[in-house]
Amino acid sequence: MTDQTYNRTCVVVMEKSPEGKTAAKHLVFMNMKRSDHGSEGYGFRTSPEGVLEKAFVQRGKYDDQGKPVRGSAAVTPLDIGLPDVKARLQRELDFWLHGKGRKKPGAGKTKSPGADALPSPGAAGRSESPEAPGKPGP
Repeated sequence: MTDQTYNRTCVVVMEKSPEGKTAAKHLVFMNMKRSDHGSEGYGFRTSPEGVLEKAFVQRGKYDDQGKPVRGSAAVTPLDIGLPDVKARLQRELDFWLHGKGRKKPGAGKTKSPGADALPSPGAAGRSESPEAPGKPGP
């Protein structure tokens, strides 16, 4: 998701238990800010409960054509106990969980057609459309 300043990403890393059940292992939040000649991004890995486990900053350079300069990216681990790191993580959590800092509705991309027609999680494997093959109409 892109807001006015950052390109943001949130990923849920899943893990299968020995019993065959799938559960969240980590949450990864990343944001990248690009300028004409470089970029700076922050990454955070948390437990599913939101406890910060790892943080880093990544910086890279772009050439005059706006393409990344090979070998210019540098990743630096950050001390997860620093107040600035905790504050940056909190901004990411606020963005993803509460919408703080997001563009106003309608200012970004339009909703894809039919997104409201997606089946509910309990409807997996069945169609709620009266025109579904093999299903009688209303």
